[in-house]
Amino acid sequence: MFKPIKSAPELSQVITSTYLYDAAIALLFVLIMILVANMILWQPGKIDRSGNTRRLWFFILMVINFFTCLAFNYFAWYKFIAVPAFASKYSVAMIVAPAVATVFYFGLGFILVKASRIGTKLQSIFPKKDR
Repeated sequence: MFKPIKSAPELSQVITSTYLYDAAIALLFVLIMILVANMILWQPGKIDRSGNTRRLWFFILMVINFFTCLAFNYFAWYKFIAVPAFASKYSVAMIVAPAVATVFYFGLGFILVKASRIGTKLQSIFPKKDR
């Protein structure tokens, strides 16, 4: 699938690709979050607690996003680094990129939830407080 990474320019390209792929994975998880939020039904009755379920799934998907990015980085890039010194350099990016992707997921998801109309399923994840 991939050729072994043996030079510094190849490592630099792999580190850049790591951040880009992890951002794409985070964007995919935001889309999955929107889909899951819309799949959860409103609960009948006077007090609707389906927003709590949607919020729980928002955070579950955030954790899954982190570990998915981490696994992707390991199996797509880290296993193909041939030089041990490059492996130690890449291990930093392998940890930081999923953390950045997770912050990206949370930030984009939070902005989308807050920007949605009141009364929608997506908005019920982080409802606006009544004063």
